[in-house]
Amino acid sequence: MAPRVLIVDDDPAIRLVTKRLLKMLKCDPYEARDGIEGEKIALQIQPDLILLDIMMPMQDGYETCQRLRERGFDGPIILFSALLRENERGRAQAAGATSYIQKPITKEELSHYLDGAITQ
Repeated sequence: MAPRVLIVDDDPAIRLVTKRLLKMLKCDPYEARDGIEGEKIALQIQPDLILLDIMMPMQDGYETCQRLRERGFDGPIILFSALLRENERGRAQAAGATSYIQKPITKEELSHYLDGAITQ
């Protein structure tokens, strides 16, 4: 069975590019336009990995991550953003994220995290 990966990002171009990368890596991608929708989908499908943008309207990635953890989601959540890695890593961990990736996401980075998610 292909790993299910949820992409949560308000930018349709980022979702499209990430979805294409995931398909190249033999994953089953799902997508959400914002944190609120992402939270609902994640709790419904229980993906193997969540890629969660930080900068989104209504509910940012930190809040979405924290709410998912509070509601029992224990799978890997990778926060990603164009923000500098050094400034965001601590906040990402405090919100319950597994890790932080700076945009743009590469196929190699995705592959690394997918390997980790599948072996958990």
